[in-house]
Amino acid sequence: MPNATHAPHRPAPGTIHLWVFDISPQAGLLTALSDADQARAASFIHPQDQQRYARSRAALRWVLAAQTGYRPLGLPLWVDDMGKPHLPDDMACPFNLSHSGDVAVVVIGSHRPVGVDAEPWSQQAGMLDLIEQFMSPGEQNQLKDWTTTQATACCLRAWTRKEAALKALGCGLSLDARRVEVGLSASPASWSANETRPGHHVWVQTIEIPEGLVAVAEVHESPHTAPPQILIRRH
Repeated sequence: MPNATHAPHRPAPGTIHLWVFDISPQAGLLTALSDADQARAASFIHPQDQQRYARSRAALRWVLAAQTGYRPLGLPLWVDDMGKPHLPDDMACPFNLSHSGDVAVVVIGSHRPVGVDAEPWSQQAGMLDLIEQFMSPGEQNQLKDWTTTQATACCLRAWTRKEAALKALGCGLSLDARRVEVGLSASPASWSANETRPGHHVWVQTIEIPEGLVAVAEVHESPHTAPPQILIRRH
C-alpha cells in the first residue's frame, strides 16, 4: 500500500464511527494539510473561517489516515463539484465531514454510504422563519400544534437530519429538502430514497452533544436492514 504507515482500522460491519473535534482557536492544531487544503482555507475572507476550515480538513485527514493506513498527506483525496471530499472507490472507506462553529464531526462507515451534519444550538434562532424552505407541508402541519420552544428544537433536528440524509445520497441540497421525510421526533427514522436511488432507504439518527446537534445518516438497501451502532469518539 503506497504511503502506508500501519494496517487499516475500519469500523466493523453494522457500526459507524463518529469523531467529534474541537476546532476552536484554543484547540490543538492538527497540521496535516495539503497545498490544496491550504489554498482553499486561504480563499475564505475571515481569519476565523480560514482556521475552522483548515482545522476541520486536518481532522478529516487524521481520521482517514487511522482508518486506511495511509499517511495523512498521502491520502488520495479528491473533491467533487459540490465540494464533497472522496477517496477512490477501491479504498472502501465511506466517510463524510461537517463543521459548524467550533466543532467538526467526521463519520466513517463500514461499507454503506454515510452522511453527517452538525449544527450549534445557536442555530435554533430563526429556524421557524425558514420552515417553508425545507419542511414538507405535512411536517409544517405537525408543527402547528407545538409550542414555539418545541417547534424550534424540532426544526433544528429536522434540518440536520435532512442535510445528513442528502449528503449520504451524494446529492446535497440539489434535491429539495421539502421532499425528504425524516421525522420530527427524536427517534431514529428511515426515509425511502426512491426518487434519487430506487430501492434504497436512508436511516438517520440525531445525537445531542454539548456543542449542538449531530445527525448521522446511512444508505440502506432495504427498509428492514438493521440500523448501525454509532460509536462516538472525541479528540
